[in-house]
Amino acid sequence: MWKLERIVLLATESFLRKLRQRLLIILLIAVLPILAVIFYQAKIARDVRIAEAQEKAWEITENVAIREARFIDSAKQLLTLLADTPEVMNGETAACSEFLRRFVKHSSVYADLGVADPNGRVRCASRSIEAGESVLNTNHFRRALAVQDFAIGDYSAGDLDDRASVGFAFPLFSSDGRVRAILFAALDVGWINQLAMESYLPDGVALSIVDSRGILLARSPEPEMWIGKHIPDASMFEMLRLRSQADRQMTGLDGVDRLYALKPLTSNPRAGQIYVMVGIPKAVAFSPVNRAVARNLAWVILVSVAAASLAWLVGSKFIVGYVKVRVQAEEERAQLAAIVESSEEAIIGMTLNGVVTSWNDGAETTYGFSAAEIVGSSVLRLIPADHHDEVSELL
Repeated sequence: MWKLERIVLLATESFLRKLRQRLLIILLIAVLPILAVIFYQAKIARDVRIAEAQEKAWEITENVAIREARFIDSAKQLLTLLADTPEVMNGETAACSEFLRRFVKHSSVYADLGVADPNGRVRCASRSIEAGESVLNTNHFRRALAVQDFAIGDYSAGDLDDRASVGFAFPLFSSDGRVRAILFAALDVGWINQLAMESYLPDGVALSIVDSRGILLARSPEPEMWIGKHIPDASMFEMLRLRSQADRQMTGLDGVDRLYALKPLTSNPRAGQIYVMVGIPKAVAFSPVNRAVARNLAWVILVSVAAASLAWLVGSKFIVGYVKVRVQAEEERAQLAAIVESSEEAIIGMTLNGVVTSWNDGAETTYGFSAAEIVGSSVLRLIPADHHDEVSELL
């Protein structure tokens, strides 16, 4: 029995190995098109999600821009009203400063208000003025002179009660059309950030209010961490700013890849600009697609493993059983052949036409022919000639 088992083992081991290799190849051939379809569908779904995320980013950007434009409009309206106020425009420094000081005291929005001559020398302000103090080098002052209209400045850390601010300026004209004074205001950045925090933002969405230099005026989330800092990708910001309204993919302040939308709050970049940037994380945008891909891949793997296991086990069982039957039959035939060969009786095998096919030792002893002499010859050689007619009947 041990010999049979050893033969079965040797016969099936090599065959099973080849069978399993072929099985894996068949599975790969069957699974690869399915995987290709899954990933192709995932790519299409990702493209759709990108478009949806960009549309959502634009929707949020538009809503925030409308809200944030309020502080620009309010600053412009305030400076316009101050231009018609006698206390401010009569040229008396004490009266002007007192009026502006009272206004700022009752307002938490503005850190400073003042008036300067065309050379930048401050005439009056809501704070104490130092001798020869000038605002000539401030962005909003220079822009107001250049465009002869309301202008927006950039972020300033400032020393105004330790309040960061962004400047605005508005020119006043004499009867001959020349600039005779510049009204300026410093808007508290905290109020800009407060407006930003009032905007509804879905989970993971980042909102940034940025000046023309790329300095953050407001940020959600974690405003205290980022306000006053430059956005990390200056080249990307410059490209977006040149396009005025654009959407792109880039890495945010926190290292997260996002789909960004950018929109300016005003239409005249020469007068200064403030931008609204909204970023939606790609991971949030792609999460439904990633879940669907993971689910489909899990099903493909599960079905493939189940099919391979079933085919492996069932195939192995039937193959081993088949080989065992064949080996047993061969062994029985071998035993029978051994018995035939060793028998002292004449045992002859022949076809239905009487051609000798096998010849044992007993037949050789009985008839005197060796196997080489008789195998392939007619059995009539063993029968007397007068009985040849009976052979066909016997066969």
